[in-house]
Amino acid sequence: MENNKVRKHFDNISSQYDMWKRKNDYYYSQLKRLFSSIIPPGKKVLEIGCGTGDVLNSVSPKEGLGVDISPKMVKIAKTKYPQLSFKVSEAEQLELKEKYDYVIMSDILEHLIDVWKVLKNLKKVIKPDGRVVISFINPLWEPLLILGEKLRMKMPEGPHNRLYSEDIINLLELNDFEIKEKGYRLFIPKKIPWFSNFLNRYVPHLPLIKNLCFVQYLVVTPKEGKQEKRSFSCSVIIPCHNEEESYRYPMQNKGYFKERLQKDANG
Repeated sequence: MENNKVRKHFDNISSQYDMWKRKNDYYYSQLKRLFSSIIPPGKKVLEIGCGTGDVLNSVSPKEGLGVDISPKMVKIAKTKYPQLSFKVSEAEQLELKEKYDYVIMSDILEHLIDVWKVLKNLKKVIKPDGRVVISFINPLWEPLLILGEKLRMKMPEGPHNRLYSEDIINLLELNDFEIKEKGYRLFIPKKIPWFSNFLNRYVPHLPLIKNLCFVQYLVVTPKEGKQEKRSFSCSVIIPCHNEEESYRYPMQNKGYFKERLQKDANG
């Protein structure tokens, strides 16, 4: 993926973005309900990857800033929600002077070019006691999402790489974030009267089967105190072909190496 390709994709679908969200209103309304249940109204909130601003507006911030890679998305967001602030920026290059009570990252990780860099820089924009709320789609659903896109039942996804929750948690912990909450939502992401609401109320709390839910989310906070510096190391293993005898009898096989080199040189 490249940022210019991601930007071009969302610029291209910006005029239809809200139409696609209305077409899948059940999913997007549940997503807004999730964030508003975690983030109290009247807080200072930053959303990275804000699209046209609906999620940011749903948490009723006292001061809200939405950032998106797409200039056309930001233009629409400014028109829809003039009481909020919006800015065009790549998530990897985000530089802000202020810090926020909450940072929202909704369905954005899979579109990032450098997830590590974005997570590493989060501490620059979050207060020490602040919270980062991250939602992402379960990669197990990817085949159905591809089918839904081909049938024009969902928004074109554009360039993306799905991440599993274990990988995201590892990246957050390596960047000194503490996991405060891990949860699941939407076993059925489409509205089926009675059926969807019933399953979505109970299945996300059931052992094992909850791992099949469409939406997964994390609430994290910076770890308290100064973190110890950790040193990392790696091993480089170079496999060799048919060298078993040389490992077993290295000194006795000097002639063997010379013979192999001659054979290789002769093809």
